[in-house]
Amino acid sequence: MNKPPGVGETQFHIVLSSALLPVGPTCQVTSIKEITTLKARLTARREGSYENLDVLALLNQVNEELGRWVVTQEFFIGVTRRRNCSIGLEKVEWVTSLVFHQVLEGDEESLIVDGIGIKSGDTFRLYCPDPTTAISSTANASAYIRSFKQGSTTGSDKREVFGCYIFSSWRRGMQFFVQPDFDSSPFRDNFPGVTLGGMFSVLEIGRGDSTLY
Repeated sequence: MNKPPGVGETQFHIVLSSALLPVGPTCQVTSIKEITTLKARLTARREGSYENLDVLALLNQVNEELGRWVVTQEFFIGVTRRRNCSIGLEKVEWVTSLVFHQVLEGDEESLIVDGIGIKSGDTFRLYCPDPTTAISSTANASAYIRSFKQGSTTGSDKREVFGCYIFSSWRRGMQFFVQPDFDSSPFRDNFPGVTLGGMFSVLEIGRGDSTLY
């Protein structure tokens, strides 16, 4: 792009904050069946075991360890996927990613989750919402932004922060923390008066039927 003399480069910096706590053992998918275009039923076993997992027993065990009751639909599975992937004309390479799927139902034999794309052999762990994890993660995000703020005013290469775009879930602020502005606080506290925009989602960003976005 053609720029006027003296105009620098625009840089984007990404900061992530999580509210999910990993719980329970690492499990491996033994079978998977897509029920609809949005749901899948899977069976699994603990790593190192040859017996299929009793999902209800696992959920009860996790709730006992947490010392509080988490309903089934508040759990997610974080699936570690290793797939061949190519971007544009770049060559195909193996890419490892962590993808979250909401747990919809569970019984002694299987688990029904939201979303598809899981394969036999994939590994996963259970995750549940946790306020302590979220507060700590948001504090880390604020510390990073604070260090970036200090770096923007020192040295010969001066940087100017002119805006922020935030993606969040309204549930985190209104239901989880009862603080509507919780997710925006790391940026707002460090750069008051700087433009802040974005969007709120009812569910996780980018999940579900892509035709809805």
